[in-house]
Formats: sequence, structure tokens, C-alpha cells
Amino acid sequence: QTRSERVNPPTDIFALGIVFYELATGEHPFPAGNLLGLLQAIAQQAPLVPSQLDPALPPQLDALLLRMLEKDARLRPTATEVEASLAEIGRRGEGEKGRLHLPSLHPSIPPSLRRKTVGREKEHAKLQAAFAGGRSVFLCVAGEPGIGKTTLIEEFLAGLASTHNCLIARGRCSERLAGTEAYLPLLEALESLLRTDPNGTCARTMRQVAPTWYAQVVSTGGESSSGARLLEEIKNISQERLKRELVALLQTLSQTSPFILFFDDLHWADVSTIDLLSFLASKFEALNVRVIVTYRPSDMLLVKHPFLQIKPDLQARGLCHELVLEFLNEAEIAQYLMLEFPQHRFPVEFPQLIHAKTEGSPLFMADLVRYLRDRKVIANTNGTWTLAQSLPDIEQELPESVRGMIERKIAQLSEEDRKLLV
Repeated sequence: QTRSERVNPPTDIFALGIVFYELATGEHPFPAGNLLGLLQAIAQQAPLVPSQLDPALPPQLDALLLRMLEKDARLRPTATEVEASLAEIGRRGEGEKGRLHLPSLHPSIPPSLRRKTVGREKEHAKLQAAFAGGRSVFLCVAGEPGIGKTTLIEEFLAGLASTHNCLIARGRCSERLAGTEAYLPLLEALESLLRTDPNGTCARTMRQVAPTWYAQVVSTGGESSSGARLLEEIKNISQERLKRELVALLQTLSQTSPFILFFDDLHWADVSTIDLLSFLASKFEALNVRVIVTYRPSDMLLVKHPFLQIKPDLQARGLCHELVLEFLNEAEIAQYLMLEFPQHRFPVEFPQLIHAKTEGSPLFMADLVRYLRDRKVIANTNGTWTLAQSLPDIEQELPESVRGMIERKIAQLSEEDRKLLV
């Protein structure tokens, strides 16, 4: 496609090879800063051997992925050959215990779901302990933008889903839609629950126990005919009925397995949602529910958010635990660099430079490292990651602040992208 040649089955093998490569290494085989660079890399650049990015990968997987990403379509394997190769790799993995598994950062995270996150071991342990406690509770993860609140929770939930039989509903509070309509994050959470319900059990239960919520969720999901009549009646339904229905739904669903309700960016939640969460907390004794929320404390204080009024009471009753995420220190940044660039030969002062430029913000730390790799300052030479420039030269080239890094990124956008961003 990049060369304007005919698209055929080997084209799909190449595309699937990119997907497999990213799943195996966490990296795109043809990294580039923009679309034009990506097309050029796909057409001309040879990908790194996957095991150079992750030494835990077996050589058989290296060979398969590189064959799938051959520039010459005639050299790529067929779909049947890919399937046979994966089956063989799987058999070898069973024979060599742990051969295909990646090292885990925390016992609660299965190796296959490992991410390159560091410095959150205590928080993972507290989340795991709260889940294992066997009682309903609020788990609040607080921190400023870019500090990794959502990443921490999603990593925890991924590990939980792989080791426990539990139901997980996810809803995000939106700054753009804040205050426009009641219960939006909860409706999104219930909709996500139905999307991940292969047997339709949750949908049947919701239809029977919480018909008002079901009608709204099905309507937002594009099946408005299922609850059109009830939707007209919803305008006159009291909030008390909505609350009772939701409690009955969670009580029924959590009888056989714990129910996880995750609200991201709670600082943008509407008053009705907070009121509903407060009501749920009053019924915790009859539920097997963990309510997990993330928020920015500064945003909460600025708008005098209603959650700040109910949180002290929940904490006093032992129903709410708050985890405040801190910025990363130099040792944790060094750990991240070791995970991102295995067996590197960076100077010992390099993590200190990264920390000084980003103040330990996980978002900007990862962004800065990615920037240095895109600029070939961090380079892979004969399988070893090194710095192509001296530290003084690197420091002189870097922006003076995080703001400077953002401005430099914006400057690299096209005019159309800038207009979209505005």
C-alpha cells in the first residue's frame, strides 16, 4: 500500500506482523514522529529484532515476526504457516517452563499484561489488600495530571480480571460534558458492562431488576427501540427509584462475584452522580462492591466539588481509602530506563538529567525519553542501547522546561492538526 502496489493476502500478514510485534515488545516496529516518516520507515526501514527490545522473547518468535515483516511479500509466511509457527512456539513454551512469560513488576500483575510502570509497588499492594478484604469500599487514587492514576488502576484491573472472577464496569467523567446531563459516567459504566457480557447475563438482570437504567443504557448504545416507551417515562421517575434500582442491580450481580465500579476523573462528575455514590455507600453492608475513583485534588478544591463533602464521613466510617500518587524519584526513573532499554549502557548521571528536566512526572518522563529516541540521541548499536551524544550536549539540546517540551511538540504538528487541537 505504501508503494502503491496491489493489495493481497501477504499485505494482511504484514499488518498482522505489526500487531504481533507491538503485543510482544510494546513498541511499533517502524517508529516515526509523523505519518510521512511512518510510511517511509515501513517502506525502507528494517525493524529491530524483537528480543533486543525484550530479551525474554524466544528466538522462534523473533524469526516469525521478522518473516511477517519482510519487505518482499514473496518471503512472508502464509496464514497457515503463521498459525503452525505459533502453535510450535506454544508447545516449546510449555516444555520450557516460563519461557514465553515476561517478568512481572508486581505479584498481582500477570506477566503477559506487564507494562513499563515503576514506583507504584506500595499502591498496588494497597489496592490488592482492599480488594481481598472482602467488604465494599471506596478506593480513591488522587494525583495531578500525568502522574499515572489511570495507568495504575487499569494495570490493577487487568491483573484482577486475569486471576479473579469479577465484573468490571468503567465510566469516565468528561470535562466537556460535565453538568450537561445526570449520571453520564454511570451510564457509560453500565454500557461497558453490557459490552463485555458475552452470555447476556448482566443485560437480562438489568432488564429485570433495573429497567429504568436498562432503557437508558440501551438507548445510548444505539438500540433505542428496546426501551423507547420507558424512556418517555424516565423524565417523571424519581431519583429515589433510580437509586433503589441501582442498589438492587449491584446486589444481584455481586452475589456470585465481586463488582468493580471504576470512575475516572471524578473531579468532573455531576452532582447527581456524587449523590448516587453517597447512597451506594450507605448500602455497602448488603453489597460486594469496590468503587474505584481517580481525581485531581487541585481541581476538586478549585470548584469546591461535592465529593469533598462526603469523603471525610466515608473515611471516618472506614469505607474510603485514599492513595495519593507522588512524582517519581531518580531511582525509579533509572528502573524505567532499564525496562525500556534492557542492558543499556547509559551514564549513571542520565536518570538524574531526566529527573531534573521533568521533575519526576511519569507522563513527561516517558515523553522526553521517547523524544530522545526519536531524535536518535538514544540509539541501538549492535543490540546495545547507548547515548549518541554526551550529557552536556543532550542537556543543551533539551527544552528548559516541560512547557518548552509541549511547545516543541505543538510546533511539529501540521496546520490542520493545530486547528483541531485549538
